[in-house]
Amino acid sequence: MQRKNENVRKMVPGRNTGNVYLTRDGFIRKIPDISSRITSEQQTTQDQQSYYALVYCVLVMICPKLFDFYRRFLNRMKTRDDNVMLDVWQIAVMDYMAPPEILEVKMGRTPEHLPELLINARDVLYPPVVMESFIGPGYEPMDEDQPTQLMADNLFHYTIKDSDLLHPGILLYVEAKDKPGNFTEREFDMGTLEWV
Repeated sequence: MQRKNENVRKMVPGRNTGNVYLTRDGFIRKIPDISSRITSEQQTTQDQQSYYALVYCVLVMICPKLFDFYRRFLNRMKTRDDNVMLDVWQIAVMDYMAPPEILEVKMGRTPEHLPELLINARDVLYPPVVMESFIGPGYEPMDEDQPTQLMADNLFHYTIKDSDLLHPGILLYVEAKDKPGNFTEREFDMGTLEWV
């Protein structure tokens, strides 16, 4: 079996553009010299994110609980669509690379006529974990220590028992977190939330 480098006849150093290779079949191939490249901050961040996604993928493949978590999701996808050509590691990378989204936050009423927050948040695979906290005008926490509950696929609700939390100037911080640990935070003024 012929190796790739046996096909190269000679190497000619290029001028400021890299190395030029002349192959046996007469084609000239240029391989760019990237030793002096300067990467942008965005490219460096994306390279780091890709590296960490790879590390997370390895962790998924060696940890039975994580592997089963993604395998179950993949099996459900394949049940719905026979044309799905993905593997567990690809699903894990998709999940790692996409942080959850907080789509909207509105105010509503419970059947008992108590005010409640309606938080629409989604992630690639499963609904994320949603947490909220209230900050008063003097930056003092005003939390009620009760969990946010999932109503439907991506809709969470939080019943507000303290009417002081409904005043303008009270800040609401909403955080959505997914399985790999990606999170998204948004801030809202309680006085400006839309009622539905």
